[in-house]
Amino acid sequence: MKVPRLMLSWVTVLTLILFLGAFVLAIIFYRIALVFVFTAADSYLDSHRVLIVSTSAVINLCFILASNYLYTFPARWLTEKELHRTQSSFDASLTVKIYLFQFINTYASTFYIAFMKGQWIGTPNEYHRLFGKFRQEECNPGGCFMELSIQLAILFMGK
Repeated sequence: MKVPRLMLSWVTVLTLILFLGAFVLAIIFYRIALVFVFTAADSYLDSHRVLIVSTSAVINLCFILASNYLYTFPARWLTEKELHRTQSSFDASLTVKIYLFQFINTYASTFYIAFMKGQWIGTPNEYHRLFGKFRQEECNPGGCFMELSIQLAILFMGK
């Protein structure tokens, strides 16, 4: 009787985590689209890069705050459906669910900027393009440290 409820609980948690991944991809496409718009208008400057990073970080912060708040309700409901025998096992299960979700939610975009951004852009004679039109995101020649700093500053001050 307990196994189907546990399966429902963890499948739901994993589905919500995949939803977070989809939102991080949406932020990446937002950045790529803005770069495309500014380069098509021949007005892409370093100040536009800061604007793109800042707006995407603020959008990401709003989503993080909203989803962290909203996730506590299904996490509590799912944990209650698991039929724990003791309060300590209930609290432990709820803590694991909320911690896992909030950790991935908060640090997924930061992890992307720090470790994955600009890794698969191609070479100057053959860039890898999305939908045949959009170049993938890349860092400044000096690296992604400034973007990572802006992202972390907005996230930590906003939280």
